[in-house]
Amino acid sequence: MKKTVLSSLVVATITMVGCNDSSTAESPVLQGRMVSVSTELANVSEMNALTNTCLRDVQLPAPTKELPEFENNVCAIEDLDGNVHFVRTSDYELTVTDIYGSKNYPIADITNGMHEVEVFGEATFRVTPQRVEGEDNQFYSYYLVEGEQDLSQDERHVAIKVDNTEFSYVTFTVAEREDLDFYHTTITEAREEPKNFGATRTHVEGDVNIYETHAYRYIKKDSEVLITAYNGASYVESIDFEPLKHYDFGELKIDPKSGDIIITPPDFGEPIEIVPTPVAPVIKPSQVDNAELVHFDANGYGIFSTIANKRGEAEPWLYPEVKFENGIKSLKTFEFNYQIEESNGFATFMNIYLLDDDVLVRAVYYPSNEETIEDYPDGYVRVDGGAIISKNDFLKLYGDYKLAARADGIRFNTNFIVRVADDNTVEGLKFTVKEFTVKQLPASVAQEQVIGGTIFDSNLDETTSVNIEIDGNKQSSKHNPLWIYTNTKFPVKEADAPMLSQISVDVDVEVSDTFASKAASDSYINIYLDGWNSTETFALYVSGDNKGQVIQRTHRVGEAQEVYSNYEAFQSAYADTKVRGVTEGLKLNTNFMLRFGDNDNGVDGADLIGEQVTIHKFNVTVEENTNK
Repeated sequence: MKKTVLSSLVVATITMVGCNDSSTAESPVLQGRMVSVSTELANVSEMNALTNTCLRDVQLPAPTKELPEFENNVCAIEDLDGNVHFVRTSDYELTVTDIYGSKNYPIADITNGMHEVEVFGEATFRVTPQRVEGEDNQFYSYYLVEGEQDLSQDERHVAIKVDNTEFSYVTFTVAEREDLDFYHTTITEAREEPKNFGATRTHVEGDVNIYETHAYRYIKKDSEVLITAYNGASYVESIDFEPLKHYDFGELKIDPKSGDIIITPPDFGEPIEIVPTPVAPVIKPSQVDNAELVHFDANGYGIFSTIANKRGEAEPWLYPEVKFENGIKSLKTFEFNYQIEESNGFATFMNIYLLDDDVLVRAVYYPSNEETIEDYPDGYVRVDGGAIISKNDFLKLYGDYKLAARADGIRFNTNFIVRVADDNTVEGLKFTVKEFTVKQLPASVAQEQVIGGTIFDSNLDETTSVNIEIDGNKQSSKHNPLWIYTNTKFPVKEADAPMLSQISVDVDVEVSDTFASKAASDSYINIYLDGWNSTETFALYVSGDNKGQVIQRTHRVGEAQEVYSNYEAFQSAYADTKVRGVTEGLKLNTNFMLRFGDNDNGVDGADLIGEQVTIHKFNVTVEENTNK
């Protein structure tokens, strides 16, 4: 039980009076002692700290995000969702209260150094921020921390963890900063003047000059947010303040037709979660019920300990972050897997809920382990208590079934739920989550990969396939053929380029009979290898009579044209050959281009305009070279 300063003083006074019942006895003197005091930010480690102002004697690499400049010492920290938080570390005050009263000591920086103070008896140590200039800058803000720790009369060291106790966090993102008028986009706390949002910027992978801007502000009162676009469109939202909450407006966009600000319903009231976390934790604490996070290890694995709920059950349930709508998305459009390690004999499984029209179908997925890996390397599934089938057969048989949106525990609109230690009632049992993947597969190709065609129907709720209509390739002499680039980047330098043995191809396309009759050749993937003529060109055919074959397209005069029955045979023959990036059209560092309607035979590309093709899969992946 925490003792107040008053109770300690009364006890000391009573002791002193009781010893003074003789006129000849001397009053006892309470000896002081020197106590060392250290302070540190709670929930901050090398895993989530972004700047060298966060930790004592720790040198961190330069942050990958553009951060604002502050007038005071500020630590930048990344939370579990990738948001950057800022906490002022300079100009705090230590208040030490013992039996003789309180004394104040300045702390220049809460992450730097140890303090020594003289203390008599029990004591309370409290760290609070001081008011300084620059705290309420117009274009940035940070939160302040505080902390308190009691000390018994025998202890000589106290460590005080300081943390946010009152600030909440308001954010939004915008892909094109030019769309938004940041000067006239403000947030106004009750009885305060309007202030602008601070901002960090992150470079968008693959684009040279495009950044995603992340705007933020900390608040302590009810507030009103005004978002203004350069075209004059605006949006207003009120916030009913609660401490330690994240009020997220999501990504803001401008409707190209109406000019209005597009905003998804704000996600208000989620707790701020700043915990020491690696770059890519396998799971967030908010996804786990009936267990608490012990810590993340260096691999990003989450170590959890079971806790009992109100019904006395200590069976953890793991939930994906995906929110489902009943009967909309198909099983085959999702990737799912998990891996849990424990030493207490837990039974674990994943519940997957499907719909056969309106009838609920319950599937239970068990991942691979030492017992199942031989017969079921990807794990096995039971559907409605039936026979065991492999995960692959499950996807084949039930892939077109729709996914249900379930209410489970205190969660809504969920599915793919992992049950750990079913029917367990014991608290404190530990388990490690090494993997928990539930995500929708991306479309087979994106529009930016396509030259000479337009994706007109992706049907992402139904399938990952995309349908493309040919509309003319301006990068080709005859506005044809249709070109599709892989997302994989290939280095130009020979030393950095992968070998063919490292490259796998997974492709599935569909063309109509009319397209095939008009096209000059079957569809194929162009593969450029280092060879006798700078590059040696091969074609992996993906449709028509040559489908699956790899045929040499350029060769020396007098030599026979090389033909391989499949990609594996071709890969074996050229296993150690380098595959460097080439320039094709306006694309750099590319290779393995998918071609439709080759015009090498003089066929006019205009004849193919309006025709359609379907891309079910187009994946070119490079395995890491383990021999480096």
